[in-house]
Order: sequence, then C-alpha cells, then structure tokens
Amino acid sequence: MDKFVPFTSSFSFGRVFLSVSDAMLIALVVFIVLRLVRYKKMKASRTLLCGAFAAYIGAVAALTLFPIFPAQFSLSWQNFALEFQQSSLSPFFWSVRMIQNGLSADNMGAVFYNLGGNLIMLMPFGILVPLVWRAMKPLKVILLAVVSAFGIELLQFLENALQIGCHDVSFDDFFLNALGCILAYLLFLGIRTAARKS
Repeated sequence: MDKFVPFTSSFSFGRVFLSVSDAMLIALVVFIVLRLVRYKKMKASRTLLCGAFAAYIGAVAALTLFPIFPAQFSLSWQNFALEFQQSSLSPFFWSVRMIQNGLSADNMGAVFYNLGGNLIMLMPFGILVPLVWRAMKPLKVILLAVVSAFGIELLQFLENALQIGCHDVSFDDFFLNALGCILAYLLFLGIRTAARKS
C-alpha cells in the first residue's frame, strides 16, 4: 500500500512520510486503546486532556522527524563525525545568518516563519503538561521542556547521521523550542495563580 488513506502520508522502502493529520490520528488511536485497556478509571476531563496531548505529540513528531528515507540507511562513525561538523552548534549563529539573509533578500517573512515556528512549536507542551500532570513541580516542568527540546534535536541528529533524515540541527532550534515551552508554562502559571486569587 503506497498511500495512507484518507490523508496524505506515503510509505515505501525509499521514503516514509507521515502527515501531521495522520500522525495526530495515529497518536489519538493509540491513546484510546491504552485508555480502554489500561486506564479504565480515568476521568472524562483528564481523558480529553490526555487525548489532546497525544494528538499534539503526534503532530510534533510528524513536523520534526519525517520524512525518513530507510533505503539510505548507513551506519559509520564517519557519518556521525561529518554530521557533528555540519550541525550548527554555535549559539545564535544560524539565527543571525538567517536574519542577515532575510534583510539582504528583503524576505523577512521566511525569517519570522522559521524562527517563530521554532518558538511556538513546544508552547502547547508547556500548557498541556501541567494540565495533565497537575502535581508536577515547576522545576520539573522546566527541566522536561529543556529535555524535550534537546531530545528533538538529538533524534534529528541521529537520523541525519544514519543517513535516513535530512534535518537542520542547530543550537538555535533547541533554544527557541525550549524557550517557547518555558514562556508558555510561565504564562500558564501566572494565569492560574491570578485565577486562584480572584
């Protein structure tokens, strides 16, 4: 089967592409199965939140880890060394260069799209995590935000090093993802504190 009906994912030995809608649907189905088999006593409100969280994680996976090219798989230390050299690990070098290119080409829309996209991608994470796990302490949520942002870049690095992915791995992506998540969480904390006081 070449296409995943009814959406636009495609699966072949050469290329695996998972669309956002398909990834969200798959994640939601997996959650529903777990809910019916393992978490039968979960309250309706928590079920809705967990379902939304599962769908969101599916969307993030589709946006950050696909497409994958299984036929190109190659395992060698040279690939890892080359990928490490090609990764933009210097803080803000990639962002500054992108802004400079945008200004010179009079195309700041692409700059805002890329930088803004990285900033807002994990913002829902910073809101959904404390809603789902209400007892989680603020420091743990912030640590989870940093670990999650790092995990995305690490998985992209591994895909590139194994020759099955083609992602831009950079410190700036990690920083913007983590920053967006933390800012959303701090905003959530502020609104929740204000609501409790009123």
